[in-house]
Amino acid sequence: MNTTRFDLVDIAQTLQQKRKFIIRFTLIAAILCSIFLLLFPQKYKAKSEVLIANPLIADRNYIFRSTEPRYIDFFANEDDIDHVMSIAFSHNVMDSVVKNMKLFEAYKLDDTDKKDKEKMEKIWENNYDVKRTEYKNMEISFQDYNAQRAAAVVNDAVNTIERSYRGYYNLIKEQINNSLKTRIKENDSTINSLTDSIVHLQVSMTN
Repeated sequence: MNTTRFDLVDIAQTLQQKRKFIIRFTLIAAILCSIFLLLFPQKYKAKSEVLIANPLIADRNYIFRSTEPRYIDFFANEDDIDHVMSIAFSHNVMDSVVKNMKLFEAYKLDDTDKKDKEKMEKIWENNYDVKRTEYKNMEISFQDYNAQRAAAVVNDAVNTIERSYRGYYNLIKEQINNSLKTRIKENDSTINSLTDSIVHLQVSMTN
């Protein structure tokens, strides 16, 4: 019964005999790989997972409350998460990040040309994405041929979304504050009017 035997000598002889084929195959593979990379350059994907906190955690009425303790979940509820998602996909975020990162210049587009603006919107839609995770977090990602630019875009997007989210609640607080100030002025005016009326009554009664 014949058995197949392999040893280093046989392997070395086989490689020596096939060396031309191996060299040609390696060169062809390297050339094809280089051509592929030139025609289809690699895209880098940067992503950041963001924890959305409950905005009431930092509210002064909660921090400096004088009544009984009130439990507030640290994580944002579904409505807050939906609101952040809508901010993340808004044109305000896109315009801000595109301007800050100078993406028109990076993609060799003219920000004054209507067609180039449409191209930029298409590039943004194809490469920018926001997803919700199963843990109520938000994952923001961006793809680009430049790894550093992809990471910078994601970081700026996160900061822009956070500013917009904080600004939304600050605006609500400011509107409530203005409404309270207006109501206080109206009450003060009413009190002054009633005080004047009481004074007149007292004067008329003494006379």
